[in-house]
Amino acid sequence: MPTKTLFLSLLALGLLGCSTENQPESRYKNVVIIGVDTLRPDHLGFGGNLHDTSPTLDRFASESRVYNQAYSTASWTLPAFASLLTGLDPAEHGAGIMLRHTGERDWDEERVGLRDRTIMDPSVRTLAERLQGEGFQTFAVAQSPNLAGAYGFDRGFDSYENVSDGRRRASESVDLAFKMLDDEKQDPFFLFLHLIDPHLTYDAPEPATGTFTDSIDAGLSLPVANIGNLRRDYATYSEVQKQFVAAAYDEEILFTDQQIGRFLEGLKERGLDQETLIILTSDHGEEFFDHGGFEHGHSMHEEVVRVPFMVWGTGIEPGVERTPVSIADAAPTILDALGFDDIGNGFGQTLWPQLDDGEAGNVDRMIVAAGTLYGPEKRMAIVWPYKLIQKVDSGVLALYNLEDDPGEKKDIIDSNRELASEMAEELDHRMYNIAHGPQGAAAEVTDDMKDGLDALGYTD
Repeated sequence: MPTKTLFLSLLALGLLGCSTENQPESRYKNVVIIGVDTLRPDHLGFGGNLHDTSPTLDRFASESRVYNQAYSTASWTLPAFASLLTGLDPAEHGAGIMLRHTGERDWDEERVGLRDRTIMDPSVRTLAERLQGEGFQTFAVAQSPNLAGAYGFDRGFDSYENVSDGRRRASESVDLAFKMLDDEKQDPFFLFLHLIDPHLTYDAPEPATGTFTDSIDAGLSLPVANIGNLRRDYATYSEVQKQFVAAAYDEEILFTDQQIGRFLEGLKERGLDQETLIILTSDHGEEFFDHGGFEHGHSMHEEVVRVPFMVWGTGIEPGVERTPVSIADAAPTILDALGFDDIGNGFGQTLWPQLDDGEAGNVDRMIVAAGTLYGPEKRMAIVWPYKLIQKVDSGVLALYNLEDDPGEKKDIIDSNRELASEMAEELDHRMYNIAHGPQGAAAEVTDDMKDGLDALGYTD
């Protein structure tokens, strides 16, 4: 068992201890991270969707380096986007790891999504704080109570615009991002653009609404709302009704894709496209009964934790990478691409050598995820091609070979007990701080944040 002292030091890893200095020579002046909430990669055109959901992202992918085995660090937004913006896993940054890892759980309204939310450890330095200290203008446009400044997401941003009810459309967020860039007229800049439209409820506006649902006679109508009823009744839906719900989700993706296209075109019109490094990814996917469940926050299966991850910038050779990566790799990759020496030494690893020189990725690396909102606490570990899912309370393990079984239909643990035990031991080692170390401080959830969580179905 590793010592407690060793794992307390995890909180000091990552983007800490970075000195303020002038930006070194780099082919990029600016950085944009587009984080699309609840975006499942196989519901994109280039990911294999039969619906034409993403013509913009399909073109963008053809010009980008696409990582088709990319994973979130959690099954829900708060810990996942904390990893994206710190380069750390949930055990290291502390955000959203919950205060409920031992004993019986009471899943009443007071607990689910409210009292147990934890903030980013104050000693962790975010990507925005690092770049702000290097002279970057830093902007964020967000759309979720899970990204409230109370959790630490606003740290390091000169301007942090978040709406807690998730009701601002992608079109409005793009408008606001342009206003920030046009008002400041100063580079270099870092922009975090968060778009929540694919999250429930599914009610895409014109011109996307009805594009895929109109041809499905399911006896249902738009919007797909009433989240509590939907969660409870989805298992009883007919196959055609489930198709309708998934098609409504696809319409949200289509609308978001249109607005991402408008944003990318706006960068070009402003003469910023050639000097800007862009990473597009997500915090998690969405289950449509693939493994007997619905939505997200409850599972570590591929439909929930696998996400899109693509990198675009001048000089980056387009192509597809099969090396498993994590959204926590975004922050160190950005710092490395900008030419900084200190890029962090937490869970996230830089992908810049692959992007710049074509070096091979580390296929033996363990990719991890932890954190569920509903049901038994679960974790995940991948050492390609094997994927372990661990139920924390019971210790029950499941093992899959993603090369042979990408849909995770066949648990092969009975014939691979030794491998599963080794992976579980290393996963426990990485996540030790969550289970046994000091818990992160609970966030102060305001009435506005609670209302936003209610609106998005987190407290139902």
